[in-house]
Amino acid sequence: MAKIYGNLTIEAWKRRQELFETGFKKCLACGAIKLLDDFYNDKSRFGGKTSKCKGCAQEYRRSPAARARERLRQCTPKWRAYQRQWCRDNPGRIKANKDRYRQSGRGRNTQRRYDENYRCQNREVKRAHYAVSDAIRDKGFPTANTQKCRGCGQQATCYHHESYEREHRLDVIPLCNLCHSLCHRRG
Repeated sequence: MAKIYGNLTIEAWKRRQELFETGFKKCLACGAIKLLDDFYNDKSRFGGKTSKCKGCAQEYRRSPAARARERLRQCTPKWRAYQRQWCRDNPGRIKANKDRYRQSGRGRNTQRRYDENYRCQNREVKRAHYAVSDAIRDKGFPTANTQKCRGCGQQATCYHHESYEREHRLDVIPLCNLCHSLCHRRG
């Protein structure tokens, strides 16, 4: 069999041409034969139309997160249980993969963008934290580990801000890590 266009044989090429001449085209994604109007224009393609129909092209262009959620919905409970068990059994591999990603250029750029975005959205929070650390360094403000936790009475490890407003930046409560996380979970 002689091939004249990519992987197409002469017979397949003729069928494709006949179909196109009648105003139809086969979508390479879903396999359906549709009207030419159901395909986007693309002058670099055969007949000036894309290889995927508009519906398949829109599905493909959806966000990667949406496609991932859809794939997850299609996964069976048995497969999800297997994945969870694999993650429990291989924490070292997962950590190694995360570390390798963080050290890559792409991972560093992602972290940098996240940090910049966090700083922009939480300016008052950062200013309150800086105010406390400046007060500890310059004004003799006691460090958190010299205080007792107000929640449970153990040694405190950090300060909690009830408000991040300028006049309340040094109004802090010494808490241990557990009480601090509980405080933030309660909102």
